[in-house]
Amino acid sequence: IALQPISHNALSVSVETWFPDPCLIVGTTSEDRHKRYLVTWLSIRSAWLNCITASTASPVHPAIWHGFLNSILDPEQVFSSSSASSCQLNEAMDLFGPEFVKLHITAHQSPALLTWHNITVTVDTLSTELICQVLWDLAKHNFHFELLSLDKRMATAAWNDDSTTRLEMVLHVFVGGAGTVLGSEPFLDRNQGLGALRAEDRSPFIENFRVLLSS
Repeated sequence: IALQPISHNALSVSVETWFPDPCLIVGTTSEDRHKRYLVTWLSIRSAWLNCITASTASPVHPAIWHGFLNSILDPEQVFSSSSASSCQLNEAMDLFGPEFVKLHITAHQSPALLTWHNITVTVDTLSTELICQVLWDLAKHNFHFELLSLDKRMATAAWNDDSTTRLEMVLHVFVGGAGTVLGSEPFLDRNQGLGALRAEDRSPFIENFRVLLSS
């Protein structure tokens, strides 16, 4: 299955996202860039999830995600030149901090340290199946965290009254329900929840979504 490039006109959305938009990755016609973006993302994925779940992170503008994922880091030249890549890295440094830049550098210097669900991943071993899994994971988490953020903004009173109950209502929209820690869910091997193929499997989650939206 070949990844189809997307017109750059489709990437003009300026909405900030919690995770890189998969379109940023598949929107390039370069296979090398596809894989470089993915390796860079995987190098910071765990640390970024920790920041989000600890409420120490904010959504990121697509241009910042693109600049960071597209940067090719040379530890000897980082921050030492006025090149476009150095400017992008400086901008990413301001947002992500030195820990993430260090993870980025380490992943490209020591690729054996990079894993995806207990599988060692390098640019050379990124199969189409693994790429599709990572892209699906990005789309899923963007939806989960965007819904959570939107609900906090639109139902502020409910969150102020009882944040625990409100969080459980949001979590019931997703597979796992209350008690699920967003970002640490097991990787699904089939469509479940709102994306389940059978209507009877989707119905409970659609109903939970309806209850959330109407409350």
